[in-house]
Amino acid sequence: MIYARPRLMRAIPACATILCVLLFLCGCEAFARKFTRKQKKEDKPQEIMVLNPQAYPDAKADKEDEYRQYFMFWKSWHEELIDNLSDESPSMRRQLDSVKEAINNLSEMQKLLSGDKRALAGGYLDSMNSLKADIAKDLYYSNAWSLRRQAEDLKNKIGRELQYKQVEDELK
Repeated sequence: MIYARPRLMRAIPACATILCVLLFLCGCEAFARKFTRKQKKEDKPQEIMVLNPQAYPDAKADKEDEYRQYFMFWKSWHEELIDNLSDESPSMRRQLDSVKEAINNLSEMQKLLSGDKRALAGGYLDSMNSLKADIAKDLYYSNAWSLRRQAEDLKNKIGRELQYKQVEDELK
C-alpha cells in the first residue's frame, strides 16, 4: 500500500485535467454544433418532365464557308502527305492515311461545285486515287521522290485552280 499512494497522487491531477478538458469542449459552441442533429430540409418541388421536346433546326453553314473549310482541310492533309513522302524513315500507314483524307476532302469540295469546276475536281480526284495506288505499290520506298514530286504538282494545280476565288461563281 505504500506504493499505491504515490500512484493515486499522480492519477488525481491527470483525471482532473481530463475532466476540465471535457467540460471545456462540451461547453464550446462549435464542438456542440458539430454533434447536434441538423433539421431536415424541406423537399424541393420536382421539375416538370418535358413530354413534347422541341426540335431546334441545325445551323447549317453556308456553302462558301463549307467549301473554304474543306479546301483548308484538303490543303493541310496534302501538305502532310508531302512531308510524309519526304521523311527519311517513311511510314506507309501515315502516307496512305494522309492521301485518303486529302481525297475525302477533295470529294467533299467536288460535291459543292457545279459545271466545269466539278469536272476539273473529278479529274484531280482520279489523279489523287492513282497517287494513292502508286504509294500502296511502293513497298520499298524506291519511288518516294517521284511520288513526292507528283504530289507537289497536284497540290500546286489544285491550289491554283480550285481555290475559293476561282470557284465562287460555280458553287451550288
